[in-house]
Amino acid sequence: MVRPELKEVHCPFVRTMLSAQDAPPWNQEAQEMEVGDLTGFVRAQPGDGDLDNLLRFFSIINHGVGNKLVRSMNLFQPRSRFSTKLMGSDGDHGGGSHIYHPVSGEFDERQFATFTAFSSNGRVMGAGDLGNAVAGANQRHGGTAYDALQSAVEFGLLATLIGDRRGAIRIADMRLLFERNEFPAGARENLGGRTTRHWLNVTLRIADAVAAAAEKAGDGEKAAEIKRLKQGLKKFLAPLLATAAL
Repeated sequence: MVRPELKEVHCPFVRTMLSAQDAPPWNQEAQEMEVGDLTGFVRAQPGDGDLDNLLRFFSIINHGVGNKLVRSMNLFQPRSRFSTKLMGSDGDHGGGSHIYHPVSGEFDERQFATFTAFSSNGRVMGAGDLGNAVAGANQRHGGTAYDALQSAVEFGLLATLIGDRRGAIRIADMRLLFERNEFPAGARENLGGRTTRHWLNVTLRIADAVAAAAEKAGDGEKAAEIKRLKQGLKKFLAPLLATAAL
């Protein structure tokens, strides 16, 4: 069972980070963290990547404390806070995997099995498999095209953290992160050494697979909307990518 203070942290990376022996400071009562403590944890890992900048961006824009105007201004401030209570934040969305139960926050074995059943070989999930799994979850749980792209972003981050260079994830490593909140071998090196551009490339490939699955299912309108939103994501992130590592 998950620790009670982590039940509302519906992100396997944040749960695992907060479960680590070298976990950064965290206000459990307020369910808030300093963004600098999150990015400091990333920079403390081996490697010379720039995922600290990406996680800073998303923690402020999607989960930061304050309204949208305040959060936008906080991108240019040296200090800000974000909520680790992710449900109900601007980054929260429908149509997700439900690997963490939406109400109890517990690891859901049935949903994990359903999601990972989209693997082509039963051991690894490539970007295409992840896209098909995201599309399946989006359909099962009543998600929109926007929700599907949000899920692609999240699983792109997951693949960047624990996947290989092509974004393929071992299902055993997914389980270790989601269920046991432990970093698989190599995850810390990936966290410290991989880049925003790597994440975006994997995310776009997952999004393409989501769109293809929607089209195959006969929902051309959703497929077209996902493709449109994908282009919007690239434009939205252009300022961040302009300063990102190659």
